[in-house]
Amino acid sequence: MSTTHSDHRSCLSVVFLGILTLCFASFRQAQTVSGPTELTVLTYNTHLFERTQPVMFKPEKTYYEDTMRRHRILERIRTSGADVVALQELWDYDMQSYFIKELHGTYPHAARVNSICAAPGKLLTIGNGLLLLSKWPLSDIKFKRFPTYTTTLIPDDHDCWANKGVLTATALVGDKKLRLGISHALTGEDDNKGEMASDYVAIAPFSLRDHSYILALHKSVGANIFRIDDYGLSRGVKERLHAAGKQLLKYGARMSPNYVAVTSFQLNGHPYIFGLHRDVGANIWRINDDPSTGFTLVKEGMKMSPSYGTIGSFQLKGRPYIFGLHRDVGANIWRINDDPSTGFTLVKQGIKMSPNYVAVTLFYLKGHPYIFGLHRDLGANIWRINDDPSTGFTLVKQGIKMSPNYRTVASFQLKGHPYIFGLHSDVGANIWRINDDPSTGFTLIKQGGAWAADYGFVRFLEMQGHPYLFGLKNCCGQYRDACLRPRPGEAYITRINDDPSTGWEDCAQMEDVRMIAGETGVADGPPAIMMGDFNVHATKYPIMDTIFSLAGARDAYVAVHGKNLENAETLDVPSNKLALHFDPEKTSRTESSFDRIDYIYVKESGTGFRLIPVEARVIRDWKYDDGAVPDMDLSDHYPLAVKFRIQSGAE
Repeated sequence: MSTTHSDHRSCLSVVFLGILTLCFASFRQAQTVSGPTELTVLTYNTHLFERTQPVMFKPEKTYYEDTMRRHRILERIRTSGADVVALQELWDYDMQSYFIKELHGTYPHAARVNSICAAPGKLLTIGNGLLLLSKWPLSDIKFKRFPTYTTTLIPDDHDCWANKGVLTATALVGDKKLRLGISHALTGEDDNKGEMASDYVAIAPFSLRDHSYILALHKSVGANIFRIDDYGLSRGVKERLHAAGKQLLKYGARMSPNYVAVTSFQLNGHPYIFGLHRDVGANIWRINDDPSTGFTLVKEGMKMSPSYGTIGSFQLKGRPYIFGLHRDVGANIWRINDDPSTGFTLVKQGIKMSPNYVAVTLFYLKGHPYIFGLHRDLGANIWRINDDPSTGFTLVKQGIKMSPNYRTVASFQLKGHPYIFGLHSDVGANIWRINDDPSTGFTLIKQGGAWAADYGFVRFLEMQGHPYLFGLKNCCGQYRDACLRPRPGEAYITRINDDPSTGWEDCAQMEDVRMIAGETGVADGPPAIMMGDFNVHATKYPIMDTIFSLAGARDAYVAVHGKNLENAETLDVPSNKLALHFDPEKTSRTESSFDRIDYIYVKESGTGFRLIPVEARVIRDWKYDDGAVPDMDLSDHYPLAVKFRIQSGAE
């Protein structure tokens, strides 16, 4: 059979077209998935203390077969098949170097930051204990220390000697960037406090668009604005547990510290700040629509004596007023002008009221403003602001028996009814309910609740329709942590119980969790994998799902190791379903016990590829038998491993 040149050309064309098609398909596939298509990460708390000297640990707990265990751990890591390994409690920095050297053939890239420091006359601290090992190149390595501080002098408190925090790095996996993070945090019975600098001279809560804020005037740096959030947890366990937090939005807004009084008020649904300066009179600022940008001065230098012992604000018929108790001339009332840039107008002057009140607060009953005053000699009085405030106020109850030794008195509303909270210098905190008929006074409903007397400020704010206490202790500047850094004051957020006769409860503020969330990935950055360990107080189980929610987790995997558990429990938190699946009230756990929770979670960013979990497992066979100690776990934690598929393109 003969063929023509045309036939040959035709065949060649078909072959060439086929080759082009295959090449294009390969090119397209290379564009779609470049580099590895799977990634396995492993997190493990080694509990290795060899060559460290943390004085807070008893000797028998400090070194536990560490020399033998470290070799076995190295072997297990080398053969684990993981692409990224996150290690915690590898406390000794030289031992971290040993791990990096010995595992370099498998993991040529490592991330760590030496946070060890030495306090004069003290032993070295033990750093952060964090080491990140990777088969893929690492860059942009950072470490940030947790903001939480301890309440006791070193060396009594364990965490004071460990400079814990968040270690992050960016891995280059093929042509894709992936943010990695590792942390070792504590969620315990003492995590209700938050760091807040000392030396605030004024605190003024305000609300904007259903959110609560605090303006705090510092004597050195000006005014700061914090946003307060309530995550409103309730899981039906023995205790109702809540999580709350404060977030610094604006630092150092220009404002002189020489204000003798600062309060907030609302006008046309918007918050304003009123401040009385000891030299220049009174000023009014409007909180900006975006409070993170601070506030704007709208009226300056209004004539007003600095000799007012009490300044407060109240609303009547939708209009804001200022109440002031002068130490010489009695009480005055001013009305904020409809246009606050024109200031205020004095509507009542020199109302007879003794200056010898140790505390004055305002409250509302049936929508009407009242004044509560505690006199140093005569007990407590209640006045009703007149319907026309230009006529002043009327005494409705006089001489109610109440000790003058209350450092703080504040009012709050619950279910439409007013209450008084008082912090006594000796007996703790009490709650009184204002009687339905205030001319009959008030009724003590909660007495002597545990509450320290050394609070500089206690203020009420409302979140999700419920009253909370914000307390700031400026007591602790004399203490130092292990590196001799001065401790700031401590801020507490406390929720008044639904039945205030039962008192209140502290909120877990979880500032460490906020840092973990903030340090791992950004909105327009690559996806992030966060790994690590929480030491979790048994009563804090119900907040674990909120921890991962706050951290921005899409998929979270958790291994729980209790001291008294026969087997480690495993929690698989599926995509968008952050809920616990194990019983938080096992008889083997006590109120003061801690469990260890190892975790791996994914934080998405939507930058062209996703990490899809395909397998999560707790590895329970990392043991060794040296004859003397048969079948010994390499740590009191089990490794947790998760395999991800790298999915390119849109979801």
